[in-house]
Amino acid sequence: MSASGSYQIHRLAGVRRHEAELGIGIRGMEPGWEHWSDDEWTAWYETTPSEPDVMAMAGRWSIDPSAIDDATVTATGIHGLPPIGL
Repeated sequence: MSASGSYQIHRLAGVRRHEAELGIGIRGMEPGWEHWSDDEWTAWYETTPSEPDVMAMAGRWSIDPSAIDDATVTATGIHGLPPIGL
């Protein structure tokens, strides 16, 4: 899908409350992005989610995987048990 197509889907879906509160996913690829300055790219990258953002969003929807203590997991999951000793 093209960048402009991604932008259109992003804008149609809108920004949800949790995304806005976390300050992520609030800026799509806008028309003219190929001519952005370094400052505009920096501002855009600041709104793209990182791994901690994804975990925080998961926690708001259900369970934050980073908050699970691997030592307390006793059952196998879809992909098995967490690694031991890491």
